[in-house]
Amino acid sequence: MLLVSAISAPKHWISRLFKLLAVLIQLIVYPLIVFYSGQQFLRVLPGNLSLILIAVLILLAHIPFAKVLFTPDQHYLTRVITTMLVAFMVIYAGTTFTEGLTKSAFASPLWSFAEAGVLAAIFSVLVGAIAMRQWGLPLPSWRFNPNMQAGVLIVLVVFIIYFTLWNAFSTNDSFQSLFIWSWHSNPLTFNWFAQGLEPGIAEEWEYRYMVLTLLLVWLSRHRLALSGSIFITGLLFGASHLINVLGEQNWFDTLSQIQFAAVFGWFIAAVYLYVGSFSIPMLVHATIDILSMVVSNTEASITGSITVYLFQTIVEVVMIGLTVWLLTGRRRQTMQWTLDRIMPKQGALTI
Repeated sequence: MLLVSAISAPKHWISRLFKLLAVLIQLIVYPLIVFYSGQQFLRVLPGNLSLILIAVLILLAHIPFAKVLFTPDQHYLTRVITTMLVAFMVIYAGTTFTEGLTKSAFASPLWSFAEAGVLAAIFSVLVGAIAMRQWGLPLPSWRFNPNMQAGVLIVLVVFIIYFTLWNAFSTNDSFQSLFIWSWHSNPLTFNWFAQGLEPGIAEEWEYRYMVLTLLLVWLSRHRLALSGSIFITGLLFGASHLINVLGEQNWFDTLSQIQFAAVFGWFIAAVYLYVGSFSIPMLVHATIDILSMVVSNTEASITGSITVYLFQTIVEVVMIGLTVWLLTGRRRQTMQWTLDRIMPKQGALTI
């Protein structure tokens, strides 16, 4: 981080050090202070109105924080690193927001949104939008690409439906489990809905919008800019799940989840650039997480055995094949429509 920040920092090493410390303090301490202060206020005055008021105040407090932290002169590598760290800290601070508070003092939906980190995800979206505006980059594309081919769209819809159901209901203990599933599920509660919605919002905004866009602009002059940006984004998304080993997951399950997330990251990024609407990766991601959490009744990713891992890998290989397929031929050319809308004029990428 010091080496990267030194690119745009003053020449003297002491000035560089103080700039680094200032960035790290803002980055790490500020979200914790803001959410902790809100938590203490709710201890004194619990209730739904207080929760709404504190949420609004925290939202407003993040605006100057983002404007000061994300300066226009930052290098693109610094932007990627800062983006990931800030998103992590905002989400982490937001998920600890309700610790120690009495659940019965709040309405269930409001509490679920706060406890699951949905409010923190919304704050993360705001901070990210301000950062991208500071850097002169547009918001993600929400319109559907008018140049999509019907056949390609059908293939993607069929596979996404298959993948969502397979991920939730397959036992992955035999070859038949790739197609014959155990249709059992727990009731869908608002809590599980909120738990699955949070990564669908926060992780997609961070990786498929911010990190992917930053890499596309940074590497725009390289002949492998498109595929390289998607590949790196997926790797970073997969690596971000390493922290789950500190929770209830073991190393085997966590490494399996990292591989799974990286492959999914490649695929959903390619899908986004092809279909043109950012609503699709957010909706797909949230649906996959909500359904899998409801069926398994846990947030943890559980692989369990080598056999399960091998059958998961088969599906992942198919997903990699579809990603490569989208990045070739006429399908790749179709992505130009989306690229023209998510990249600045001076950083335009032609494929």
